[in-house]
Amino acid sequence: MNRLILNKVILVLSTLSAIIGISFLFWILATLSYKGITSITWSTFTNDLVNGGIRNLLVGQFTMAILASVIAVPIGMMAGIYLREYGHGSKLASVIRNLSDVMMSAPSIVIGVFVYAILVAGTMATQGLWHWPL
Repeated sequence: MNRLILNKVILVLSTLSAIIGISFLFWILATLSYKGITSITWSTFTNDLVNGGIRNLLVGQFTMAILASVIAVPIGMMAGIYLREYGHGSKLASVIRNLSDVMMSAPSIVIGVFVYAILVAGTMATQGLWHWPL
């Protein structure tokens, strides 16, 4: 009998805690939405970053997405066709499957941070433009 009462008490407390936490999240979302919507104007999308706009960011994001698609889609299709039609038990098929598994299982942010650390920060550090944090 004590376990049933304790179970109900814990259930009520955890439900109450979840409701309080979700209400705070909705309050934050409502505040951000209200203040964000009132500050968005047409010039936000047409001005550069230094003038209080985000045009550079939008153009850069679309450019990266299109460039990534142009590079990745043909490679992915060729790899898939090779695996299905020609790669029965070959060493290259095994490598392609392993790479595909790694790319699907690892979060893209982890791979992005790794590439940033190796290419961007490494290049900037060798040119004396950036120092590694210690």
